[in-house]
Amino acid sequence: MSSSPARMDERDPNELFWVENQPYLFSVGYKLRPRYHPDWTPTWQIDPTKSQLYAEDDLEQWKYTVLDAVRMKDNKKVVLKRVETGSLELQMLQLLDSETMRKDPRNRTVPLLDTISLPHNPGTVLMVMMYGRRFHYPPFHCREELFDALSQLLQGMEFMHEHNIVHGDAAIQNIIMDETRVVPKGSHFLAERTHSGHSRLFSWKNRCSVAPVNYYYIDFGLTFHFPAGVNDATMVGYYGSWRKPIPELSATVPYNPFKVDVCRLGLTILRVIAPYPALADFAPLGNRMCDPDSSQRPTPTEALVDLSELKASMKPHLLREVIWQTQATSFDRFTRRVLGAYWLDFRSA
Repeated sequence: MSSSPARMDERDPNELFWVENQPYLFSVGYKLRPRYHPDWTPTWQIDPTKSQLYAEDDLEQWKYTVLDAVRMKDNKKVVLKRVETGSLELQMLQLLDSETMRKDPRNRTVPLLDTISLPHNPGTVLMVMMYGRRFHYPPFHCREELFDALSQLLQGMEFMHEHNIVHGDAAIQNIIMDETRVVPKGSHFLAERTHSGHSRLFSWKNRCSVAPVNYYYIDFGLTFHFPAGVNDATMVGYYGSWRKPIPELSATVPYNPFKVDVCRLGLTILRVIAPYPALADFAPLGNRMCDPDSSQRPTPTEALVDLSELKASMKPHLLREVIWQTQATSFDRFTRRVLGAYWLDFRSA
């Protein structure tokens, strides 16, 4: 059977951005997946015995401003994000990644590894960041793991707020973990519960057995610096994730964005613990951070004190006691209904 490269005019215009820049990225040391090569031929066309359904190169990138790559000098996976040259997002991440800011161990913003200017797109720059995965999967094995994650996230927010910087969208999709120790085989950028994008056997190690595990904030498109300080900062508008549960958001009435930052992280905590009955002790912290009266919400520093007191109140054996999810996530419900027995999660502790 003859095969030919995929027609360029059949590909999404946003996808073509990556295809057109692939040769240059390769020349400066970054390798994209086969789908984004100009001469890509779908594997299911090359070998008709292979199903398109299970082909790695059938996975399309739904968010075309972000794509994974391999840094060839050390064969490490990285993430490329497309932003406008001189954008506020780039400026904020460059500030947070500056040498002075990095000296503070509480800085939990994703490291900026490189910036790439594109000859064919002079108004665009690619930010190169470390590869990570959403921080709440694989599931938490014990309370100690969650204490560690929340401590880092609250310290990270404390650090930003001390520098009068509000993240702007501290939601679950904007927090990652370094998977290096937890998922030694690595994961696929678009199918994070697989190693290769098509295998349905996924293994990991419990975080507590391979600690330390690092957590980072990503996505600084809604990040702002308020020189006036935390207490006097105001803004208006509906923005970011989970708008409805945050009562003060308004298009006309000014509110304090730092209080909203705390609220969004509180909502993230409540969402993460929801499937675990054993983690109900963390709910008061999340609820306090989401208090409808923004003046009653703790600062990140005060929330850290609450978290430390909660940990101190628990007997040592409870910190390493195994916790179990009893409520299926929407993803789990989907895979059980559609994929059934073909999907298998295998955990190697």
